[in-house]
Amino acid sequence: MAFLTLDKFDFNGKRVLLRVDINSPVKNRKVLINERIIEHSKTIKELINKKAKLVIIAHQGRYKDKDYLDLKQHSLFLSRLTEKKITYIDDIIGQKAIEKIKSLKDGQAILLKNTRSLKEENSKLSKEECYNSELVRKLQPLFDYFVNDAFSCSHRAQPSIIGFNKIPNIAGRVMEKELNNIPNIDNIKHPFVFLMGGLKIDDCFNLIENLLKKKKVDRILTSGMFAILGLIKIYKKDLDFVKKNKLEDLYQKVSYFMKRYKDRFEFPIDLAIIQDNKRRELIIDPLTINIVLRSKLNMDIGIKTINKYSKIINNSKTIYIKGTPGAYEINHLDIGTKYILNAITKSKAYSLAGGGHTSETILKYKKLKKFSYVSLAGGALIEYLAGKKLPGVESLKNV
Repeated sequence: MAFLTLDKFDFNGKRVLLRVDINSPVKNRKVLINERIIEHSKTIKELINKKAKLVIIAHQGRYKDKDYLDLKQHSLFLSRLTEKKITYIDDIIGQKAIEKIKSLKDGQAILLKNTRSLKEENSKLSKEECYNSELVRKLQPLFDYFVNDAFSCSHRAQPSIIGFNKIPNIAGRVMEKELNNIPNIDNIKHPFVFLMGGLKIDDCFNLIENLLKKKKVDRILTSGMFAILGLIKIYKKDLDFVKKNKLEDLYQKVSYFMKRYKDRFEFPIDLAIIQDNKRRELIIDPLTINIVLRSKLNMDIGIKTINKYSKIINNSKTIYIKGTPGAYEINHLDIGTKYILNAITKSKAYSLAGGGHTSETILKYKKLKKFSYVSLAGGALIEYLAGKKLPGVESLKNV
């Protein structure tokens, strides 16, 4: 795919509007530094060194949620990482922000207020509505270039992502890296294995449908919620659990895929739970499913499943992992995650991972450099792999 990069422009003395995704985990109102902040700081530092008059826009949390904060803490992290002063401005489209933008000198940088303080950034808008939004009307005339470095937000048609259509739209270094490293789903090497774990699976169904329908995936190795619902279906047990936890829709979707594409799914043959502060491994049968469900889904895949999945991984040429095989944050339930990550990094396959928890886990076990590529994106990566056109990526091609 052809798109404009930072290499093609002279930014000296030019006003540059940069959209990044520094949305971060928050604990007790404190922002935790993560890979997103670290990676985006490299694009920021490059533009400052190229003497751009740099204005950064970003978001933190969903409006009025607990992790919705201003970006002052982020500016301090970015200042430290870039070794440049990134001044936080508690305004985005008001007179204060506009005056600061106009007064910038070459090589100076400011970070504006959380974009989600604007109602239009929290709404579903058409492309035309984004072009005519207040954010775009107020800021676009002030800038020479718009740099989109936020691949992880580019599945959203929001003013701060696609609105600046009258100035060149350029890919930042993070965006460039993501687009160059995520394999083209139509030219993927086989056998292609998708490892799906974790409790959040509703965002994976479009991807699964696309991969299976177009025969792009050879094996889907299940764990977490998908595996539990699949095992309930296989053994026709514990439908009360499905109803009690309001999982009927997910259960129906899992059942549909299993019926239509049965030969491409692999399910655990054993699972591990904690009993009396010890790891207990259970061969799956109608009775043991009950025991696992009573563990509140604090579980892991067992050794037999680890061995089974590791053999499939070893014979693959492309691997994508989303989620973790077990509750890795709980002592004794991290074995499956450790072994599976080890199997992936020892294989000769192209290995791709994405999503917050997955990336954090890979970092925790010091496997980051051993993966072929670890994306900073979650939902955007899933939609991109599913063959969807991402609004923010399409904007890079249209200007």
